[in-house]
Amino acid sequence: YTQVNDSPDIKLTGTSWYPKNSGGGNYGVVTIREALQRSLNTVSVQVLNALTPQASYDFLTSQLDIKLVGNRTNEDGTVQSDIALAPLALGALTDGVTVREMAGAYSTFDDGVFGGTRTYTKVLDNEGNTVLENTPYTDKGFTNVHTVYDMLDCLQNVTAHGTAYGIQIDGVETAGKTGTTSSNTDIWFCGLTPEYSAA
Repeated sequence: YTQVNDSPDIKLTGTSWYPKNSGGGNYGVVTIREALQRSLNTVSVQVLNALTPQASYDFLTSQLDIKLVGNRTNEDGTVQSDIALAPLALGALTDGVTVREMAGAYSTFDDGVFGGTRTYTKVLDNEGNTVLENTPYTDKGFTNVHTVYDMLDCLQNVTAHGTAYGIQIDGVETAGKTGTTSSNTDIWFCGLTPEYSAA
């Protein structure tokens, strides 16, 4: 319920970049919950700026196994990095993100634990002996249960009243987030129920 100013004049420290909302509208002072519901880019960037791109990068790579570019120098001498506001707040990642990575990351909003993504859980031979076992992580994800509760509440608000309205399943709690890049190059929905996460 922290309030943030959704304004077209938000200038971020150390940049000359002014984030814009899709459609160009602004709503003034809004809560982070409402900003997530409306998918307001200006607020997302400000929240990331407060958390810092480095802290966000560290969490995504170490706790959610998302493969990001820390720092890469290309053959032509250009340098690329995902440790910045636009890649992490708005999805302009250097190499992108996979559907599997996003579905796995969203699974943490259920109970705070990132179990990893798995194609299989166990493989047995014809005599019932375990040949392969894929045990989920138990030591990754969120350490603060309040963070998980708050995020789940915000994501449930998105499916109940926001950009993902209509995604609901009768009798099942749903939560999720939409995302669209410029010119509709990428259109995402990532979500979860108490049993499943998907992207």
